Amino acid sequence: MKKHLWQILFAASFLWASVVSVLYWQLRSNPRVIAITTDMSGADKDRPQNFQLSEMEKVTFMRQYLDRYFTYDSNNFWQSQTSLTFLMSQNLREKRIQEVQRLRDKIQSKSLNQRSLLLSLTNTGGNQYRALLSLQNQRTTGKSKSALRGCGFSD
Repeated sequence: MKKHLWQILFAASFLWASVVSVLYWQLRSNPRVIAITTDMSGADKDRPQNFQLSEMEKVTFMRQYLDRYFTYDSNNFWQSQTSLTFLMSQNLREKRIQEVQRLRDKIQSKSLNQRSLLLSLTNTGGNQYRALLSLQNQRTTGKSKSALRGCGFSD
């Protein structure tokens, strides 16, 4: 009886580990940004019509967006950059997709790895923000470059 119990526990553990590994691999190979939107039309009567996101939610969203936008490697460049385009305006979305298509082969052939670090994020008034990032580019040859980049945007 004890022998069968150990075999059953081992089989159940192995099955669980296999399922979790497959799900993790699928999630890692296909990253997605999930946007939670609010209905600003006032259709929901439980919420006031002048509902606004808190400043902390805006800053958290922008930090995550900038990290995804500026951090990529040659293997996930296309997926990471196009997954963010649905958060852009139509005009900006089309320009970004064209730019990513133009750069796709160049980046994939160079085995590039870019990491970003957000140094500061400031509200410049109203819904305008300014970010300062540190970017580090590295190729598989071991050569590394660092740069500072500033960008401005509005919500």
